[in-house]
Amino acid sequence: MITPYEKQLTVLLCRSNAAKKMGPVEAFGLFQDIATEHSRFMNADYDSMMSCNAFWAITKTRIHFNREPEFFENITVKSWPNAPTSFTGNRNYIIIGEDGQPAVTAVAEWVLMDTTTRRLRRFNSTCYPLDAEHCPEKLFEAPYRRFQCEFGEDDFAYSHIIRASDTDIAGHTNNTVYCRLMLDAFPASFFRKNAIRDFEVRYAIESREGETLSIYRKTEGNIHYLAVKNSEGKVMVTALLETA
Repeated sequence: MITPYEKQLTVLLCRSNAAKKMGPVEAFGLFQDIATEHSRFMNADYDSMMSCNAFWAITKTRIHFNREPEFFENITVKSWPNAPTSFTGNRNYIIIGEDGQPAVTAVAEWVLMDTTTRRLRRFNSTCYPLDAEHCPEKLFEAPYRRFQCEFGEDDFAYSHIIRASDTDIAGHTNNTVYCRLMLDAFPASFFRKNAIRDFEVRYAIESREGETLSIYRKTEGNIHYLAVKNSEGKVMVTALLETA
């Protein structure tokens, strides 16, 4: 059976933001790291998938904050995948705080892409361990919201050129970078003044080193809509941020 993977760590400088808390960007990075570690034990990591000409990609992620873990807080992070469908698989994440209570819960929808065609692969066409028993527990029964927002020039925040440090071993912009770019549309004071409750991201188009991306932001009350567009004006990534 693929059992939940668990790790203890302390929220240090690289896992905290200007508000001295673990925010969405830092949580995204932590979740990506623990998924990477767990997949190695599952024989489903990057190298294993590359042996069958496939690589992992994330299409959706949702994080819910009961509270944001504090700087120097000792936390426990756990993660496990549910059994995948033909083309998609959900992975669950939870951060337990020093008080023993869930501070953060999250879910991500993962897919397998063909390294040559960049098209979706069925899980059963790869070396993913489908025969292994998966943990059935789901942290969200209806994990992903439906949201849509149109962005005009009045919503433009800034532009960013993808550099080498923005890319990962798959040769494209890492999913955590998009989160950072979108949340950088807010000043540091925003995160000091507001408690984050939910952050959901949807990925549609990949980008590579040298591309210029445009970041957009629109606010309606405590709901903030965000988007990343490429130089052709195509929407690559969208997100919804909800504050308390």
